[in-house]
Amino acid sequence: MNFKELEEKEFNFKFSFNMVANIILFLQKIQQMHPDKDDLVNQECTDTIDEIVDQLSEEDLESINIYLKAINLENNL
Repeated sequence: MNFKELEEKEFNFKFSFNMVANIILFLQKIQQMHPDKDDLVNQECTDTIDEIVDQLSEEDLESINIYLKAINLENNL
């Protein structure tokens, strides 16, 4: 197996809305545990969230943002 080729390969996964939201929430929770923006863990989480967001349509992104805000508000109450 050629690891270089594998590392450069792009996968096209299909996830449900809830799965995408849960992944983002999970990554945000990890970022809370590593709040330093220079921390490699925080940077990797940010990069992963950015990759997910870049693949969403504007409509889906708006829906996810509304959903995540509602979840975060519920968790803070």
